This record gives sequence, structure tokens and C-alpha cells, in this order.
Amino acid sequence: MAESQEHHNLLKTVNRLGACLGKTWDLDHFLEVAVKEVVASLDIDAVGVLLYDDTIDDFYWRILHDPLRYFKLQEPDMMVVHDRSSARQALATAAPVITNAQKSNEVLADCTDRQEKEQHPSKLFAPLLASNSCDGLLVLAKSKNKNFGQTEIETILGIAGIIGLCIDRDAYLKEVLVSYRKAAGLERIKAKIINRLSHELRTPLAIIKASLNHLSERLAQMGIRDFDPALSRINRQVDNLAYLEMQVSSILTTGTYEERNILSGLLESAASLIELQSEQKPEIRSDAVLILRILEEAFPEKDSRVRLTDMREFANRLLVEVKDQVTVRGRRVALAVDLMPKGKIRIPDLVLYSTIEGIIRNAIEATPDNGVVEVRGRMDGDFYVLTVKDSGIGIPQEDWGFLFEGFYQVQETEDYTTGRRYSFNAGGKGIDLFRIKMFSKVYGFGVYFQSRRCRHLTESLQQCPGDVYICPSCRSLEDCIASGGTLFELDFPCAK
Repeated sequence: MAESQEHHNLLKTVNRLGACLGKTWDLDHFLEVAVKEVVASLDIDAVGVLLYDDTIDDFYWRILHDPLRYFKLQEPDMMVVHDRSSARQALATAAPVITNAQKSNEVLADCTDRQEKEQHPSKLFAPLLASNSCDGLLVLAKSKNKNFGQTEIETILGIAGIIGLCIDRDAYLKEVLVSYRKAAGLERIKAKIINRLSHELRTPLAIIKASLNHLSERLAQMGIRDFDPALSRINRQVDNLAYLEMQVSSILTTGTYEERNILSGLLESAASLIELQSEQKPEIRSDAVLILRILEEAFPEKDSRVRLTDMREFANRLLVEVKDQVTVRGRRVALAVDLMPKGKIRIPDLVLYSTIEGIIRNAIEATPDNGVVEVRGRMDGDFYVLTVKDSGIGIPQEDWGFLFEGFYQVQETEDYTTGRRYSFNAGGKGIDLFRIKMFSKVYGFGVYFQSRRCRHLTESLQQCPGDVYICPSCRSLEDCIASGGTLFELDFPCAK
């Protein structure tokens, strides 16, 4: 009966430690609780957690309860020298070791039957096992002829496992924290780069564009046409850079709710200050009006009333423009459209246009000629769900996590090229999806995707030939559709 009660108490100890593991994330606090539980429920004179530091190839105490100084020398962090070999054996074998003053380094299997009744303390070194590794030991000592019983040893091993799990979790949390800090730092750097990029692009592009127009006019007046093709190419590249600057600018002017609130407050304060100064100093009134007009044009109010937009009508008008662009580029990509009515939302037209056009354009650019892009819209509860599915090359799984990060291209660096918009495999700047993700956070709509990389893109065929009918792996459009593709879903909340 007494033995049954002892088993019950030991089980309750393990249960309490398991419950504590789920309630605290502080390793030191958990170890304090574990030591108190062991001292209270087991006939133990000393207990501690001994961790191994591979940088110094030695052990150190993370926590130790040792009132009789079985494990300590005069220095507070030193082990008794003859215990190190036992600790190393337990760590190396990941198996418990029991020792006493006369018989050190005895393995558990030998000790349970052959512990001698000496006046010296018996010590148990139990490995802290977690994630298939052993990083430390739960060390216990008994004095006055006390031995470790089999049930007691099994309980101690269970407690050691729980402590090992907590230590493993603590190490993982530290790694996550370090990774988060690195990611946060990179986000700050990215924001600064984007801000600088927008600032540095805008004025030079305007000057270059004006100079090119002036040069073209002067050459035309002089009857010189030899440079028209070159000027056309330069103008096209300048337009590409201007489009990039527009994208960056839209990100900066949209921002997040917090950024917009701060900016709005600063602008209101600036406007009030300018008006006040113009009233006190009439001679600057004309300049003040000009400054206010410049501020209003540079930072338009994004929270003004937005008209109600019918999604079906809006998407159909947009698709007319998209089809024109596909034709101009000489692309042979079919657009299958099926848009249900009744979806009305309140999102600015510019944001809505940039979002939907960006998703559809990405789909067309990923789809080879004679492929198909499906655009479908439907009501799903309080949301209008727009899906864009292509029969393109798909996105490699290793790139999924970076797709919305900004300035990230799926193409390999050596394959990257900034082709014309809507051209097959046109290398974008990696900013469209980043901007769409920011829009989604500001205006409260969802962006989701699923993708499957074309199974025919292997080491022997690393690039899609760009046409379904000349692909050596596909006999029909159905084969191409079945081989891979990407689906994007936009969930727009309907206006109440």
C-alpha cells in the first residue's frame, strides 16, 4: 500500500511539471519549480541541472540545490573533479549513470543490483534528452546509505525528459528571436532603400524625359531621322523606370495605417502653421498658398470618401484594356472570363486597378503562347472573390515565402531581364506583389495563392519554350494546364 502511494505521489510530481511547462516560457523559472518539486517529492539531498558548453568543452551549473556541498568545491561554479568522468559518460552514451565514492562510473544496469551500503553519497546522472540530442544532465545525490530505487530512477528519467524539452524549447525561442531581429532590421533597410529610390528617381527621370523630347523635336526640325530608333529605345527604358518610380511612390504614399496617420497629422500641423504665418505676415501669403497647393498635390488625402464600385463592371472595363495590351504585344493567350454580378466594394479605383491588373498581368507573363488565363468572380458571403488562374510555369516552392517581399524575382539572376509588360516571362522588378500586399493591409482585402511548378522544367529543360505548340513535353493545351500553374485569389469585403 505504501509503495502504491509512493508511485501515486511520483506520478503527480511528473504531472505538475508537465503542467508547469505549458504555463511558463521562462527557463530559469521552470528549473526553479522543477528543483523544488524534486526536493519535495523525492528523498534527495542535492539536485541540479548540469549543462554542457561545447565552446569550452566543459560543464556548468544552470541551477543547483546542494546544501551539503556534494558537488561543489570552494569556487561556486566548479564541479568535484572525480564527477566529471561520470558526467561525460552519461552525456556521451545518453544513458543514466550512478556512482558513489567507492564505485564511480557504474552504469545504471549494474548499479540497481550492486549498490553498496556505504556512508558516501550515491549520485545519479540522468541525461536531458530532447530532439534526439543530449545537451545536459539532471544530477541528484543521496547520503546516509540511501540508494536509488527502480521506480525512483524511472521517475527521475521522466523529469529529466521534461527538463530537456524545456531547454530545447528555450534554445529554439532564442533562435526565433534572433531571426526576428534580423528580419526586422532588413525590413528597416528595405524601407530606407525604397524611400531613397523613389526620391532619387523622380527628378532625374523628369529631366531625362524632357531632354529627350527636346532633342527629338530639334532633330525633326533639322530633318534628321537617323536617331529615331535609338531615341525610341531610350524613351522606352525611361518609361520603364518611370513606371517603377510610380510603383514605389504608390507604396510610400499608401503606407500602413500607422504611417498614414502620422503623415496626416504632420501635414495638418504644417498646413495650420503656414496659414497662421500668412495671416500674421501678409507679405508671404502668396508663397504660403503655393506651398499648401504643393503639399496637397504631393500628399493627397487617401481617406476621402470612396465611391461604390461594381466589381463586375470594373473588372470588365479593365479586361478590355488588358486584351488590347495582349494584342499589341503579339501575345496569343486566351482570357476565359466569368464574373458574377452583385459585388459592390469601396476601394479607390487606382488601388483596385493596380491590384487586379497586376495579378492578371503576372498571370499572362507567366503563361506561354496558346495558353489560357481564367478570370472568375463570385460572391462568397460578405466577400467578392476574384480568382486568376494561369496555365503557366508555376512558382518554385522555395520562393513562396519571398513572393510578397519586394524586389524579389523568381527568375534566376542570370535569366533575369526587364522585358516589355505582358511579354512571356517578362522580368518584373519584383514590386507588383509587394505593393498589392501593402494595399491589402491598408484596405482590408485578402490575397492568397497556390502554385505548382511545371513538372517538365527539369535540368534537361530549364526554361519553357514560350509556346504550348512547340513544347516538346506537351501534346495539347490540356497537357500544359495539367503540368503546372498558379492561382491567385483576392477576397474583397463588400460594402454594407
